[in-house]
Amino acid sequence: MDIQAKRLEGWWVVASGDDPVRTPAGTPVVSHHRELIDEVAADVARYGADPTAKTTMYSLQASYLDFGIPVRREALEENTASIWPDDLFIHRPASPAQQAALLGLWGGVDLDRAAFREALRKLTLRQLMATMMAGNVLRTAVLGLRVVTTGADLVLLARGACGRYFTSLGGASGRHEPTDMDDAYCSGICCAGEVNDPEGFRQRCALHPLLDRMRRWCAFPEEVEKRA
Repeated sequence: MDIQAKRLEGWWVVASGDDPVRTPAGTPVVSHHRELIDEVAADVARYGADPTAKTTMYSLQASYLDFGIPVRREALEENTASIWPDDLFIHRPASPAQQAALLGLWGGVDLDRAAFREALRKLTLRQLMATMMAGNVLRTAVLGLRVVTTGADLVLLARGACGRYFTSLGGASGRHEPTDMDDAYCSGICCAGEVNDPEGFRQRCALHPLLDRMRRWCAFPEEVEKRA
């Protein structure tokens, strides 16, 4: 496909030839931010126009356009909060080895359900959408909250979210196993012990880019002003 960014009525739009690329709901894929739309266009060119195929800048922007802007804020918050009973950040594994590893990677649990709901109310719309996507993709919206509202080390957060890493500690983890894994790195370095080369991890871990995209996507100003 000939995918590129074009200017259209005050927006940047992802276009295929002369036609705008559309989300599954039929919304033209647009942004006011050229840097963002360039990344979105690159994702569409590489992975196609199905935002569920891989969690990318395109997935985030499509979800924002199709659901974030048109859906009531209260409904978005409720959807995000609904994962609490099964949120992996809150409900730690039974294995002592996994508990200890997770404590070192994610720290302790420092909020209750009421505090989580209150935190959701304070998020920007972008932050809320990324937090909700983390709940859907990673089975932990609380981790998404950490990604988009703090400067916590994404290397540590990514290892704690990775099913491959937790399986290496013994037993099934139920955590996310990303696609495009570097099997040699996963088994020989990450799952074999401590990560002593954070830059190498960032370049070779398949999960780290997902968290990085969420954090960077949330840094862009909102596309529209939306009342609560």
